[in-house]
Amino acid sequence: MDSLAANGNPDPPIIQRIFWALTEGACATALLKVGGKAALDTIQTVSVAAGLPYAVLVTAMCVSLWRALKEENGDVTPDRSTDRKFNVFLFDILLFPSLNNFKRFLTALLAPWLPAGRAAGKVYRKKPWSYMVIMAVLFYGWVILQVTEIFANGLAYVGWVVLCGFLTYVIGLRSVIREECGLPGSIIADGLTVMFYPFAVDQLDKHMLIEQQQKKDDPNCTGIENKHAVDIRAVQSPNNTACTKL
Repeated sequence: MDSLAANGNPDPPIIQRIFWALTEGACATALLKVGGKAALDTIQTVSVAAGLPYAVLVTAMCVSLWRALKEENGDVTPDRSTDRKFNVFLFDILLFPSLNNFKRFLTALLAPWLPAGRAAGKVYRKKPWSYMVIMAVLFYGWVILQVTEIFANGLAYVGWVVLCGFLTYVIGLRSVIREECGLPGSIIADGLTVMFYPFAVDQLDKHMLIEQQQKKDDPNCTGIENKHAVDIRAVQSPNNTACTKL
């Protein structure tokens, strides 16, 4: 903290060192006097928990570094203006506020299996109900297990495992859609995106809806409708050129 207060200087002034030593010592003494060791344990726990958001940010920085290294090595071109992208932005709901988008956000927040299931049905060209049921069981299983923690200790941990199963399912779905539509990205980027699951599932739903509409408007467009059904465990790269983005 002393070094940070000195703009990163590894050898800060002596007066500043004395100030921080006295200040930190006084804070620790006050905590021990008022709350005892339990107060310090609580602060330590909060400090560890507060590090979780930074872990997500560091992971995102790793993805950015990986992309920069690929550009440096010549694997990809720095100019990505010609790359295909999702038909809508991830935070499209926030960028274009409206009553309809607000309703979609609430649906994606409280029932993410609905838009995600619709997207899965379109990409696999099957009835969406089976996908909806799987995701609904996982999502609401997490909610129920969190609530039942009141009556039985330890169920909340099981609930978080179930939530990871739901997020993994959506990550796999997003990866399949990217492969089918020829969109750049990686499984790591998909994982980071799905951390914001209400926005992620809404984006997938809108993207597949636009792709389907493009196919109807342009029968010559070689979109996903011309491909064979794919299995989430064995995704095949599309052989045809994807439709032009709206």
